[in-house]
Amino acid sequence: MKLVNGSKRTNRTGIVVLNWNSVHDTLECIHSLKASRKVDLSILIIDNGSELNALTSLRSHIKQMGGHDITDNPKARGGDEAREILLWRQNSNLGFSSGCNLGIEYFNSRGFKYIFLLNNDAEVTPDTLWQLCKASEEEDLALLGALVLDHNKKVLFSGSHWPYILFGVNGPRISILPSRDRQTSYIEGSALMIRQDLAKFALEKRGYWLEPKFFMYCEDVDFGMFAKSNGFKSAVIRNAVVYHGHSKSGGGGGNPLAFYYITRNRLELARKWCNHPFFACFVVYYCVTRMFLLINHLLKARPTVVQSTMLGLIDGLRGTYGKWSRHDQAFAKKRALAARSA
Repeated sequence: MKLVNGSKRTNRTGIVVLNWNSVHDTLECIHSLKASRKVDLSILIIDNGSELNALTSLRSHIKQMGGHDITDNPKARGGDEAREILLWRQNSNLGFSSGCNLGIEYFNSRGFKYIFLLNNDAEVTPDTLWQLCKASEEEDLALLGALVLDHNKKVLFSGSHWPYILFGVNGPRISILPSRDRQTSYIEGSALMIRQDLAKFALEKRGYWLEPKFFMYCEDVDFGMFAKSNGFKSAVIRNAVVYHGHSKSGGGGGNPLAFYYITRNRLELARKWCNHPFFACFVVYYCVTRMFLLINHLLKARPTVVQSTMLGLIDGLRGTYGKWSRHDQAFAKKRALAARSA
């Protein structure tokens, strides 16, 4: 398969990376993308309202790489040069969903065949993008994901099935390295590729790509279910590998933000994609099991996790979505605790 043909740009791939006060991770991510082979790519960094010092440092490094800040006029340029690096600053934290939607819209409006969402604390191998594009063409896949590993090569994501996801499990044998490409109900948002026809269809049918009201967590599941329900095929490509520093962008593993958003957003997933009898049973199951989890966290002296889980459950039952009113406060506490223990 020939992905780049002389001066003619074919199979263009737009890369969307969100940054929020994580300059080092983002730069490492960019360097890994720049080493990609056989793919005509453009990189768009969406800065999600970083602090001034972090933003200034990121802008300076991108400029040194030959990149451009398009914040003042994002419609004026972009998508015209191969291997370009663009920075688009936002004045506030839009969340993962809305931040990614900006990037998807940017490349979709410019006719890119593929759009790849990549966490800023993740790194691709030189062949990751090529393997994804190749599999899309050979297997007619509109939604594709990489095999996500940590830096010790432990499997973080290799596919998952509905409705296992609602119960916090991935399904049988899902954590084992796959011997072939694996059909899946959704693709994890840390390394998610969307083909142009699916991107255009989603915009036409629902006016967005990732559900904005989720803010962060579970929007990838929702998008996977949308694609599946409309006949688009998705799979994890075993030869396309991404190494991921799990959940750093949300404050690290086990952080109160994750407990709040996942607890809340799973209820909306069930409400949206399950029939009424299943949803009613799930709510009863979910409330009971959350109570047992809360007791467990209390015994382990995790009051912040208890509070965030309880508030997530309450907001989910109420149908309250968007950015959590305590989001910034919770992240500041988590960062302060991490700094003390470092």
